[in-house]
Amino acid sequence: MTTLREARQALWESVEGLSGDQLQQRVGESWSVLGNIEHLYAMEIFVAEALRGVLQAPAGEAAAPKDLGSLLDRSVKYNAPPFGHPSGKIDSLEEARQRLEESLVQLETVFSSVPESQEGSGYSMPHPVYGILSAAQWEELLALHILRHSAQIEELRSELAS
Repeated sequence: MTTLREARQALWESVEGLSGDQLQQRVGESWSVLGNIEHLYAMEIFVAEALRGVLQAPAGEAAAPKDLGSLLDRSVKYNAPPFGHPSGKIDSLEEARQRLEESLVQLETVFSSVPESQEGSGYSMPHPVYGILSAAQWEELLALHILRHSAQIEELRSELAS
């Protein structure tokens, strides 16, 4: 499983060397590089807060593991919830790094508070595509989500270069 920190490294590699203008440039309807990062931040903060609430309740029935690999298939499009759409509030790579470090700290705090005996299986919440996911699978999904957007940024980078 790819960890959140490993996925972050792939993200930062995908933006390496881009100018400030390139970070903000859009191609067609796609989000800009900074828009992708703002989306990641918004979704991670939402998940951290939601999981924090889930962990305050007693563990429930274990969620069946799901195959999340399809999240990396960029031919399949997903619609982000409105709160996950970029608003242009992040306007520099430095700010983007700060925000994602903030959300990473929150996520790591939440995931580290899952009782090890449960491995997160009894603490679950719904995902709009994959259904009920355990806390452990949410961690996996978030890492894959970062990798998905890293690939999207690589595609955008290619389009900006042509």
